[in-house]
Amino acid sequence: PIRWGRPEARIAMGESSGPSFWARGEIVTDAADAERLCDQFAKKYASSWSRWEESFRSGFKTGDRALIRYRPIQR
Repeated sequence: PIRWGRPEARIAMGESSGPSFWARGEIVTDAADAERLCDQFAKKYASSWSRWEESFRSGFKTGDRALIRYRPIQR
């Protein structure tokens, strides 16, 4: 919905009925941020990351995947 002009979202933790907060999202276009995310995924998911790595890295480069940053807001 960010690309449709609706950047606000309710972010729920755990279940959708659990604690939540409102945030404003933005598409991150810095390639270095996407690389850092992929590097962190490689560490966190060491046993299975190789299965997804190419899809993520190439998807960020081509625009097939988007990295979104959410910042909490008051409503």
